[in-house]
Amino acid sequence: MRRLLSLVTLALGPAAFAQDTRYSPQLDIGFPVPAAVKDLNPKPAKLRLYASVNRGPFTQVSERGINDLAPIAGRQPGFIYSAKADGEEEFAVQLVYADGTVSPAVEKLRTDSRVIFDTRPPAVTVSADGAATVTWSAQDENLDADGILLECKWQNGDAKWHEVPKPRSGFAARDKYTWAGLTRESRTLEVRVTATDKAGHKTSSRVVRLPSSGTDSPRGGDDVEVTPRRAAGPVGISGRLTDDVPGQPQILYFNKRDLTIKSKLQTVTRSGVVAVHLFAKQLSANPNGNWIAAKKQACNIAYQEPNPAVEIPFTAPEDGRYGFIVIPENGAGNRDRDPASTALAQHLVEVDTKAPVVKIRRAIPTPGGSTGTRLEIEWDADDLNLMTDPIVIEYAADKTAKDWVSVAERIPNSRRYVWDVPDKTPFKVYLKVRATDKATNTGEAISVDPIIIDLDKPSAVIETVQTAGGLSPTGPGSIPTTPTERPPPSASPPSSAPPPPSSTPILPVPTGGVPDTIPKIR
Repeated sequence: MRRLLSLVTLALGPAAFAQDTRYSPQLDIGFPVPAAVKDLNPKPAKLRLYASVNRGPFTQVSERGINDLAPIAGRQPGFIYSAKADGEEEFAVQLVYADGTVSPAVEKLRTDSRVIFDTRPPAVTVSADGAATVTWSAQDENLDADGILLECKWQNGDAKWHEVPKPRSGFAARDKYTWAGLTRESRTLEVRVTATDKAGHKTSSRVVRLPSSGTDSPRGGDDVEVTPRRAAGPVGISGRLTDDVPGQPQILYFNKRDLTIKSKLQTVTRSGVVAVHLFAKQLSANPNGNWIAAKKQACNIAYQEPNPAVEIPFTAPEDGRYGFIVIPENGAGNRDRDPASTALAQHLVEVDTKAPVVKIRRAIPTPGGSTGTRLEIEWDADDLNLMTDPIVIEYAADKTAKDWVSVAERIPNSRRYVWDVPDKTPFKVYLKVRATDKATNTGEAISVDPIIIDLDKPSAVIETVQTAGGLSPTGPGSIPTTPTERPPPSASPPSSAPPPPSSTPILPVPTGGVPDTIPKIR
């Protein structure tokens, strides 16, 4: 049976960043070792894995030859480690060379990876609190901050569970929720709460049922579709039910304020349809306010006309969330009454014309050991309607470059990312961070100054020494000399002897330099 492992890639570099903390749902964990370690010069003969429990001293837990690392399915070989219990442990790697030297020394070990072992799932309790409210409590030491999911469905109705939209701050571990629209329902609502921790464990509560206090079900309206006018571009869809009662429409996101409401008429009487009345409500400003008669659109739809539909132009006065209801009027003057303030929308739209505001706060390069430079990137991206994974990070050698190279695509707005810079990246780069919202507006920021990512120092060795003319010495410590020419013998004796030399002559000095002491000729 194959052994299942959590995986943590060893950084083999400076102290781990906060985002390098990993949560493991099991006690067995694998540490793949980067292949670049084998290319180091000098090449280590062994690797040692050290562990620190609850921030205590590092203790050696494994030693492997560089060519005898433990196999890990689907990843680079490395170390396999089994924790004894749940809790936090830090890990570091030491390189051992053939001559017995190590790097770094034990007292200089720094954390490469931090792991929190968590094998216990959350505990969730939920209870009904009156006819339309539930309260719950989720307990876990490592509960995900956004890990509370509230779902509901009608009893004996659709089997699919529908997610209740979260407030902007999310649901708390201890919280409650009230369905304002449930009092108008005669059906029973089934509710459950699911909690997720950072290790990926999920626990769903028991199902509780909320009896309703109302007597009438809300009346369904005609089918309504909204599209932007004047080619607004792509339309974002939330993918989530927008009201807390199952069966309500999704929110459509638009980056233009000029819209077209397309209404499909479900019933046309014998007198035909001569007008449709559009009612709108600005839900962002006043969700409990009255429905406003936005427009009466004349039309001429005959009885039994195939695919009867009406298009109604609407211009949103400002950004925000709008609800729409369409009421048709026939040739005899009959129509439904105006919607009450508590009526549910037939269609919901979020108008968002503003791009996210993006700012690069800092980008800090640090040596990454065998993996090269690591660049810690921090940014701010703010928008009310950001996509789930809205961030794209890119780089270019030129600030005005037309084409940028991807660093990370569609990542969460964590406001922090650590990039292991590839070797072929230019020595200085500009960074661009882009954020996209659900209405497809995109904001971006480019680093003001280039970021130097070449942190290495050049090195050199002396191969040889030559004279200016390119001649090498004849041997170690030898000094090239110029022989003294003797004058040819004279046919007749000199008239007088030459005067004695004033000093002992010295050997000529080559221009390329000579040792500190030069022997004298005696």
